[in-house]
Amino acid sequence: METLKINIEQLKKPSRQVTGIINIQIGDLFFPEKFWNDSILNLFEAWDSSYNELQYSDEINCEFTFFDGPYAFTLKGKGESLEVDFIADGISEFKTKINKGEFLAEYKIAKEKLSDFLKMLP
Repeated sequence: METLKINIEQLKKPSRQVTGIINIQIGDLFFPEKFWNDSILNLFEAWDSSYNELQYSDEINCEFTFFDGPYAFTLKGKGESLEVDFIADGISEFKTKINKGEFLAEYKIAKEKLSDFLKMLP
């Protein structure tokens, strides 16, 4: 199984949106790309329903869509082994296996980083 990381960096709030760099990393692969900029707060709010489904269901088939482009990744599987499929323009670009518990932990770390940023705002 591969190790998946959720990277968020350069968070800023130029207006009502919280934006920043976000990507999903497996080894040297970055999806959608290494310096992908998106609306981070809105993204996680949308992803939370899939995260909750993943957290409380043994069998899973959910999608995590990026806002600023035709990119998504899906998680499918049962138990601790999940298949992640990275999709661009409706076409599968790369598939691999990841550990469910590791993904949940990575998601939680990314959300905590976002939460810490929001606490620093006036």
